[in-house]
Order: sequence, then C-alpha cells, then structure tokens
Amino acid sequence: MLRNRPNLFILGAPKCGTTSLSAWLAQHPQVFFSPEKEPHHFYSPYGEPMPREQYEALFERAPVKAQYLAEASIWYLFGGTAVPEILEYSPDARFIVCLRNPVKMAPSLHAQMLYTGKELLNNFEDAWDVSDQRCGGEHIGIFGFDQGDPACMAYKQACMLGQQVETLLQQVDRSQVLFVLIDDLSASPEETWDQIQVFLGLTRFADFSLRAHNQAKRRKFPVLQRFTLFVQNLKRRLGIKKRFGVLAPLNRKNIVEKKYPLPSKELQETMQQVFREDIVKLSGLINRDLSKWMS
Repeated sequence: MLRNRPNLFILGAPKCGTTSLSAWLAQHPQVFFSPEKEPHHFYSPYGEPMPREQYEALFERAPVKAQYLAEASIWYLFGGTAVPEILEYSPDARFIVCLRNPVKMAPSLHAQMLYTGKELLNNFEDAWDVSDQRCGGEHIGIFGFDQGDPACMAYKQACMLGQQVETLLQQVDRSQVLFVLIDDLSASPEETWDQIQVFLGLTRFADFSLRAHNQAKRRKFPVLQRFTLFVQNLKRRLGIKKRFGVLAPLNRKNIVEKKYPLPSKELQETMQQVFREDIVKLSGLINRDLSKWMS
C-alpha cells in the first residue's frame, strides 16, 4: 500500500447506511478513515472534484500499522466513472457498496437534499415528477451547484441501483466487492460486521458501538442552510480555505430531529412499478432475494 493512497472505498449509495458503516470502520484499529467522509475526488456531481494534493493530505496522519486507508463518497457508484480511475490509482482497492429498497431510498434522499439546502421542491412528489428533466441536465428546483450534474437529484434515475451495480461489476472483479443491505445493518449488525471483517481480512474487533448514524432530521430555517451553502461555494470559488467559525454554530442550532413524510400510497405503488425491473436485476447481480422490496 502506497502512503497516503486509500485502498478501501465505500461507493455509496446515498441514504443506504454509508454513514453508519463508515463510523463502524473508523473505530477499527487497522482502518484509518478520512476525516472528511465524502471527499468525492474521483467523481463529484456538485462541480469540480477535490484536487489530488488536497485529497491525499486527508490520509497523511494514517498510522503505519493501518491496513486500510478508507473513504466513503456516496456518488461514486452513481457516477459510473469513478471505479476505473480508482483502480488505476489503487489497483488492489477493495469496495463496499451499501444498498437499499429504492422505494424507501428515493424519499429519504429527497429529505437529505432538503436538509443540505440543495433541494428547493419541498414536496417529494413534485421533485419525483421532474426526475426526467433533471436527468436530462436541467437544474429545476436545485440550489447551489449550477455547474454540477443535476441527475444526482433525479430521484427516479439516482435510485436505479441495479443499473449502477451492473456497471460496477463490468469494471471490477467481483472478489474485490462486498454488497451490504441497509436491512442487514439494521436487523443483524453484529453478523454484518463480522462479514465485513472477514471480507477485509481484519482482526476480529468488537469493543465498539454499532449504533446507527445520520438519522432523519430537518432544518428549522431552510433559508439559513441555503445561505451557508452559498457562502461555502463562494469560498471554494475564491480559493478561501480559512474557517471563520461563524456558520457552524448557527447550523448546529438549525437542526431538529424529525421523520420525513412518506409519499402517498398511490405514488409508492407507482414507484414500485418503476423500480420493479431494476430490483429484479439487482437481485440477480448480488444473489439476494429482494422480493420484499417489490411488495
């Protein structure tokens, strides 16, 4: 393993348990996890990706004993171009892919985009209805990344995990990939953690927390979050790296735990029909019975 070069990548998908899995791995003494969870160096839908020098600086403090240097960029799977670049950069890389029922994933992703300030359409059904336009390049109802790829907020296409996994397995040897369902993270965390340790060849380690992370939440004042996003983008464009410590406290006070409303029964049935073929494809690719996702 070359110094400062990560060799373990959680490829996504968004809202599929990547934050929890990252937190678990970060506690293992043989894993050094990037202090910035989602650097998106090999693909970013939000504009220019993180420069190589800045990216490798994230891993400078990795201890020599670390078997894996890891990061988790949730859009690598969706982008489709990240994995070939990663393999050229780190040929022996291992990949973990977190997956979820797309009917549940789509509204959860919409809620997360509302939380970050990027989504301007508060009603999920309205956002779902513009999926095709966003996938075609239109920034309808999107704030904060005019030069990025709006397809990441096309909830219909962004949640077609079967297509994305099919592309992935055309690019990398199956032995280098482990698929993890969010259902397993929730229902049997200890067993799932054992599978991950075996896949990575890690020494069994159990003295840590397996709690869930990144639970549903919203902003009390969405306009404040959009202002924060505007300032962050402005600093990036101007090359300002200094942190002034003003916005972070405000944003912490702007958070409230709250479940997002579920789509109507009619829309959920429509989504099941839209995703049915893709779920069947995914089921075959990962050799898991996903029939419950279609009912």
